[in-house]
Amino acid sequence: MYASDGVAGRTPTVGTEGDNFGAQTLPAEVAVVVAIRAQRAAAERMRDIVAYLAAV
Repeated sequence: MYASDGVAGRTPTVGTEGDNFGAQTLPAEVAVVVAIRAQRAAAERMRDIVAYLAAV
């Protein structure tokens, strides 16, 4: 059981390492990579939209 169930970033209480109820956190490096990829994908979509609007 978590000290505060459902709150991302909280650590489990002692003896419950496998009982996480799906609440998992990512290392900071992974979160940064995911954010960068999301930003690049958004920029590509924006370029596609601008190109489409310019062609219409």
